[in-house]
This record gives sequence, C-alpha cells and structure tokens, in this order.
Amino acid sequence: MPSPAPRHLASPLAAIVLATLLASACGGDGDAGVRIGMHDLQFDPRDATVRVGQSVEWTNDEDAPHKLAATAGANLHSQTLGPDDTFTFTPNQVGTISYVCTLHPGMTATLRVTE
Repeated sequence: MPSPAPRHLASPLAAIVLATLLASACGGDGDAGVRIGMHDLQFDPRDATVRVGQSVEWTNDEDAPHKLAATAGANLHSQTLGPDDTFTFTPNQVGTISYVCTLHPGMTATLRVTE
C-alpha cells in the first residue's frame, strides 16, 4: 500500500494560488497602477511614485467636485470629477509631475515617475 503524501507538500495549483495572492498583497510586479483619492479637499497620497507606463487613477471620494491640471512635468488635465468619478493617466517619461485641483486653491500634489 503506498504511503500518503506528506502534508507539507502542497499541490502545484495551491502553490500557484498562494504565489498569486502574495504577489497581489505585496503589490505584485507594480504594473497594476496607483490609486490616488481625493477627500477632505486633499489628494491622498499627496506624493506618489509610479513607473513609466504604469497607470495612475484618481478617484473623487467626496461630494465636492475636483478638476486636475499639471503645473509642471506633463500635459495632464481632467474633466470636472463629481462624486465617485475617476480620471486615469499613464505617464510615458521619467520626471516629476506637479499638479493641482483647479477648483480648490492649495490642493496640490506631486507624482514622481521612475523607470
């Protein structure tokens, strides 16, 4: 009668599922993008880093409207975003992008783009 497989050996499928879950929890390969929220008349996070080709998604998490515009580093501008609206941008070169909400003075942030 063959002996049962040791309990410490997982099936290949279980190993793949576990690796996928761990990669997701740790940010994976980084191609999933970055999410920036807008609430309390602030960007969150206020300073973010993304790689060239990685998407950035801003989400309006409050009732006040917001409108993004770069002040330096990129040609970035959104339509007016209402509650739960999103805006996505994918940078194509390394550098620093400074941006503001044109509807709320003082609502500023920076996006650093790396290789």
